[in-house]
Amino acid sequence: AVGHDAAGGEPRPGGSIPQGGGYKIVGYFSKEKHTRAGYNLACILTLPPYQRKGYGTFLISFSYELSKLEGRAGTPERPLSDLGRVSYRQYWTRVVLQTLFTANGGASCGEISRATGVAIEDVVDTLNALQMLTYYRGSHAANVSVDRIREAASQRCPDLLKQWDGRGSAEFEWDGFSTFEKGKVYPAFLNWRPNLNTLPVAATRKRAGRVANGNAII
Repeated sequence: AVGHDAAGGEPRPGGSIPQGGGYKIVGYFSKEKHTRAGYNLACILTLPPYQRKGYGTFLISFSYELSKLEGRAGTPERPLSDLGRVSYRQYWTRVVLQTLFTANGGASCGEISRATGVAIEDVVDTLNALQMLTYYRGSHAANVSVDRIREAASQRCPDLLKQWDGRGSAEFEWDGFSTFEKGKVYPAFLNWRPNLNTLPVAATRKRAGRVANGNAII
């Protein structure tokens, strides 16, 4: 469940204690502990009164942050519902564009997957939909101008473009720690550790690499 201010305030990062009256259940997602298909999410639900408020995107982002802690890429269980397909395509587009913007337009699909936790096949599909997919030295990649990335962001993720330009108003202070971007999952607040010794690795999506001191090395 995601913490929500009973008085109608904003969701707090990391499920922190809201002010003014406790918690409300606004949605959830379930995660398979053992899957050889590379699934990082089996079911996701946002209750109808709280849809279109960013909670679904928050939960999707949450599932990928857990995949990063596991040291592997993930993908949702198929088939996706119509609403789920739209939500995931929007999320994948956002994180791929963000990664390309940070990399000045050039990155392999493997590099994007490692940065985002998104399975390579989903990265490839997203780049193909954005018409940014190329094939370089035997592997899929993207090599586009920053202007083209910005153009795509203006059409598909206008709020992302505002953040790049410093015009976003999506940050707020929380408990005196720092400023936080609304709807973003902050790994520093995740109190969860995967059992890497029993983690299955899918042949088509494996990315776990080595393990040292209980942490995956990607």
